[in-house]
Amino acid sequence: SRKVYRAMVHDDPEFWEFYAQATPIDHISQLPITSRPAARGGGALNGMEELRAIPWVFAWVQSRYVVPGWYGLGSALEHYASDDPEHLEELCQMYKQWPFFRTIVDNAQLEIVRTHLPTAAYYAGRVKPESLGRRFHETIVHEHERTRKWLLEVTGQTRLLDTSPVVQSTVRMRNPAVFPINRLQVMLMEMWDRLPPDEQNRSNAWNEPLLLSITSVAAGMQSTG
Repeated sequence: SRKVYRAMVHDDPEFWEFYAQATPIDHISQLPITSRPAARGGGALNGMEELRAIPWVFAWVQSRYVVPGWYGLGSALEHYASDDPEHLEELCQMYKQWPFFRTIVDNAQLEIVRTHLPTAAYYAGRVKPESLGRRFHETIVHEHERTRKWLLEVTGQTRLLDTSPVVQSTVRMRNPAVFPINRLQVMLMEMWDRLPPDEQNRSNAWNEPLLLSITSVAAGMQSTG
């Protein structure tokens, strides 16, 4: 799981270029969401090494990828279960009998359901060059499908979160409510990008609506970072 996660996030030299465009991280850094600035040292965000944990997760929630909550787990489960026919049964028993493992799997279930790839595709669609956005989006989609498949195998469910129907229905109800705000946010980010550099400042008329879209998505998702 760690190997797959780091292969995308840390080892791919083009990852930051994708992340900076496919999430509103540059605008999140303006919000007073913690007692500390988004970047270590208080400077500008130029890469992963400078980014703190809360804005890192916050940006993924905004773009509806929610990558930190599940990415890599599907590959890990697939690798172990495919290594020996008895390993899948072992994983199923671990889920039933080991609270620690069950908690990890259930948390991943929740984050997978909170992920909404049709919305995320709009964020990836604004990445330049287009091939970069398409490449990372497809990578995330494939791991999402793999993780969803193996979570169902391990838990023995027909649908994710079947054992928590109230949570399941609550999360699913958010999608139609939050989707229009996400679309508005993408539009505002695109308009912001078209502004001359000397007009991209906090006093700009577009800044407040952009920040408001971020707080609105966070309220709808009931999550920051």
